[in-house]
Amino acid sequence: MDKKRAEVWISGKVQLVGYRYFIKMHAHLIRVAGSIENLTDGRVHAIFEGTQKQLDKMFKICKAGSPLSKVKDIKVEYSPSLGLSKFKIHGLGLFGK
Repeated sequence: MDKKRAEVWISGKVQLVGYRYFIKMHAHLIRVAGSIENLTDGRVHAIFEGTQKQLDKMFKICKAGSPLSKVKDIKVEYSPSLGLSKFKIHGLGLFGK
């Protein structure tokens, strides 16, 4: 199966609500590689690598969000996979990037 890379920008109430950890948990369950980080403008940026079916599942999870989040919008851009093998959270939450 062909793997793709999707960069996703999520806006809304997505910081300080456990959103990145929620997404990481689901990425592991769905077996998607990539990363997620908070942006200084209040959005969250995620990179997912997997099959289209896996990516579609992650997009639905991103839209639904964690129990305390309120997702307003997601934007997706595709590119070829870089062959990532793990999913990481970047930054240190409140005191990080």
